[in-house]
Amino acid sequence: RGRVLILTDRIELLHQAASTLGKAGIQTGILSAGMKHIPRQRVVVAMVETYYRRLKKGWSLPDLKLIIIDEAHKGNFRKVIDLHTDTPIIGATATPIASSKFEPLKHYFDDIVVGTQIHLLIESGYLSRPRYFAIPIEITAKKGSDGEYKASELFSDFDKPALYNGCVANWQQHALGKKTLVFCVNIAHTIQTANAFGAVHDQVRYVTSDTPIDERQATLLWFSQTNDAILVNCGILTTGFDEPTVECILLNRATRSLPLYLQMCGRGSRTTAAKREFVII
Repeated sequence: RGRVLILTDRIELLHQAASTLGKAGIQTGILSAGMKHIPRQRVVVAMVETYYRRLKKGWSLPDLKLIIIDEAHKGNFRKVIDLHTDTPIIGATATPIASSKFEPLKHYFDDIVVGTQIHLLIESGYLSRPRYFAIPIEITAKKGSDGEYKASELFSDFDKPALYNGCVANWQQHALGKKTLVFCVNIAHTIQTANAFGAVHDQVRYVTSDTPIDERQATLLWFSQTNDAILVNCGILTTGFDEPTVECILLNRATRSLPLYLQMCGRGSRTTAAKREFVII
């Protein structure tokens, strides 16, 4: 017997993991910024940055026997792995492709357990079937040192009245009335896109890294409870966001990253009793 640590990098995923474990009858402690004591539960869920800062100050979780990393393809977990060379670590991800080509997952994990393929999960009814519509857009943005498009140049490509109007028009054509999650390039693009949708639809909100935690949580609750809601974001709801009622994913951005693309599309793939299909634009 020992203790298990689950690490994530999003506050929403932190509480989501604790809630899911609680529903399964597993008592779970939460380690978050500002806490002065060590959680006593055998299973502890923590933010990776919070846990890392504690480690650097000499703090430790007694009797730790296993670490589980959520979204293990992300690079921000590597520093924790480096400090736990004697502790078994499981990395969980739906997209087992490292965020950096210079730090492949094989440098940190010894083996891979390949799960059921996406098309089989769709055929078995565990994931929704996508209907997708591709809109041609000229991309002039150059590739950065990380392999992704340079954000400032990508914003220039998308920050055009014709594209804001086209984004809304394509949604009206292919997903009118559907609960929609929109992904954008940066904060300015997110706000502009939300404004464009707000001109034709009443139920529109956005979240960014500048959104206060309380407001962000209230917005996610609103999104969950509002049938025809449109939620616009950049970089907040990309990984692990679990809202099965999403009916449309609108990619108002380009990416060279396969993991990022799959993660964004995956936010619409959850099923419900009434949903077996979703739209990707």
